[in-house]
Amino acid sequence: MDITEKVIAHFRQKMAMVLWLKHLLFYVTIWCFIWGVFVMVMRSFYHTDKTLLLFGLIGVVPLMIVALVQSLQSLPGKKNVRALLDRFNGQGGLLMAQVQVDMGAWQDQLTVKSLPQIKWKIKKPIGTLTVSILFVVVSFMLPERMMKVAQAHHLEIDHEVETLVEQIELLKEEDIYEEDHADLLVKKMNQVKEDALGEDPLKTFEALDHMEDKLKNDAQSAAQSMVNQTANMAKAQALSGALAMAANDMEDGVSKEAMKQLNELMNKAVKENQRLKEALSPEMMAQLAMGNLSPTALAALSSNCKGFNGKLLGKVGKFSKLKLIDSKFFNECKKAGQCDSKGLAKFLKACKGKACSATGICDGIAKCVGNGSVTRGRGDAEMTWQDESDESNVVFREQVLPEASLSQMKDSTMIGLSLTSPKTDSDGVVDISTALNGANASGGSATTVKVLPKHRGAVGRYFDRKE
Repeated sequence: MDITEKVIAHFRQKMAMVLWLKHLLFYVTIWCFIWGVFVMVMRSFYHTDKTLLLFGLIGVVPLMIVALVQSLQSLPGKKNVRALLDRFNGQGGLLMAQVQVDMGAWQDQLTVKSLPQIKWKIKKPIGTLTVSILFVVVSFMLPERMMKVAQAHHLEIDHEVETLVEQIELLKEEDIYEEDHADLLVKKMNQVKEDALGEDPLKTFEALDHMEDKLKNDAQSAAQSMVNQTANMAKAQALSGALAMAANDMEDGVSKEAMKQLNELMNKAVKENQRLKEALSPEMMAQLAMGNLSPTALAALSSNCKGFNGKLLGKVGKFSKLKLIDSKFFNECKKAGQCDSKGLAKFLKACKGKACSATGICDGIAKCVGNGSVTRGRGDAEMTWQDESDESNVVFREQVLPEASLSQMKDSTMIGLSLTSPKTDSDGVVDISTALNGANASGGSATTVKVLPKHRGAVGRYFDRKE
C-alpha cells in the first residue's frame, strides 16, 4: 500500500469515527428520554426499586452497535474520498488516474499535502444529550412522596381485604356459608378493593366494617350453636362414660333413669349434628332407646362423643384464630366441653331412692359440666355459694321503748324519719330533741317566695294544723 492509500484509509477512519459519534449521540439522547419516562412510570404506579431501574444503562450497549453499523453504511467509499482529496489538493485528476494507469515520472509528484477539515456542529447535540441525562437523573432523584401522585387517590387495603376473604373461605369450609354465597362475598370484597379511592375513604371503610360485622355475627351464631352442641355431647359423654364405669354398682331404677336421660341427650345431639348421626349405627340408637346398652357400647358411645366434641372445639378454635370470635368466648367453649365422668359415676353409685329421680340425675350432670362462675356460661350449672353473709347484724331485733309523757307526745311534731333507734336517758325518757333545739336566736332572714292571690287559699289550707 502506497502513501496515498494510507492517507485515504486514515481519512476514512476519521470520518467513520465522527459519524459514529454523531449517530450515537442521537440514539443515546432518545434513549435517555425514554428511560426517564419509564423510571417515573415504574416508580409512580408500581413502586419499583430504583436499583433495578439502573439496568437501563445496559441499553446503551446495543445503541453503540447500531450507531457503528449505521456509520459504516453512510461512510463514503474510497473512490469518493480519492476524488475529494484530488480536488482539495488541486491534482487535476491525477489521483483518480493513479488507480487505472501507470503514472511513471508523475508518480513522485502525487502527494496529498493537506486533508480537508471535518466540521461537526456538536453544540446542539451535546446540549440535547445533557438535557436528556438530567431528565434521567431527576427521575431517579425525585422523592417518593412526589412519585406517588399517581396513586394518591387509591387506598391500600390489601391486608384488610385478604383477612376478610380468608374469613369468608373459613366460613365456607365449615359449611356455614354456601359456596355461591361465599363466592359472591369474595367478589364484593375484590370490587371494594378496586374501587377504594382516597377521595372517599369513608365509603370504603364503611363497606369493610359492614362486612367484618356480618362475618363476626354469623361466626358468633355458628360458634354459639357449636357450643350448645358441645355442652350436650359433653353431658352425653360424661353420662355414657359414667354408666360404663358404674354399670354393676347402680340400682336398677338409677340405671333406667340414667339411660333415659342419655337417650334424650343423644337424640338432641343427633338432631343438631348430622355427622354424629351418620357415625352412630341405628342398632346402637335402638338399644339405647330400650336401655340395653352394654358397658362396652357405652364406652364406645362416650368415645364418639368425645371425638366429635374435639372436632367442634377445633372449628371454634379456627374462628378464634382468625378473630371472628373473642378469645374469652373460646376459652368458655373449652370449659363447656370438659366433664368428669369419674365424678358422675361416683354420684350414680351413691344415688339412692327418690334422690335419684330424673331431676337428681340432671343435677349430677349439671355439676359435672358447670363451672359455677359468674361469667357467661352454662345456665343449668349449679351455682357455687361462698362467703355467706352473717345474719347476726342483719335481722331486726325487737326493743321495748319507754313511754313518753302525754304532754310531750301532744306537743311533738314529726319532722322526718331516721334509721337510728331513739335515745333514752337514765330516767327512761325518750330524747325527742330536734336539730334546732339549743340553737341561739339571732336576727336572721329567710328566703320567701311571693304567693299569688289565687294560690293563697290552697297554701294556707296546706299549712293549717288540725287540733
